[in-house]
Amino acid sequence: MTVYFCLMFFIAACCSTLPAQNARGTILGHVSDSSGGVFVGAKVTVRNVDTGITNTFKTNSAGDFVFVNMVPRTYELTVEADGFKTNHVSGLMLEVDQTLRQDFVLGVGPVSATIEVSTQSWATSWIKQ
Repeated sequence: MTVYFCLMFFIAACCSTLPAQNARGTILGHVSDSSGGVFVGAKVTVRNVDTGITNTFKTNSAGDFVFVNMVPRTYELTVEADGFKTNHVSGLMLEVDQTLRQDFVLGVGPVSATIEVSTQSWATSWIKQ
């Protein structure tokens, strides 16, 4: 009987240390410029293709981004930064307990400027009625 309890205790102790499977996944990556330099502050957006839900992250001081606890689905990633071409990747299949890596290299793109024009009629203050 003592052998039985010792055996059961041993089995229970071994099973309690087994790692559980994570039902979610992680999407991570690195963003650099065309010269290989780290890109800080790039806007990375992940979109769940099935639901349309998006989440945004800015790259850190090492140029890295990470989205954790993602439901296993198909995703799209978009990376944007002022003065650089937007990069887009679709069809990323995230599986259960998977870490999916997608790196980006941003090339120089067209620079766009927004000019705001405000009209103010200064002449109307000079007209007396």
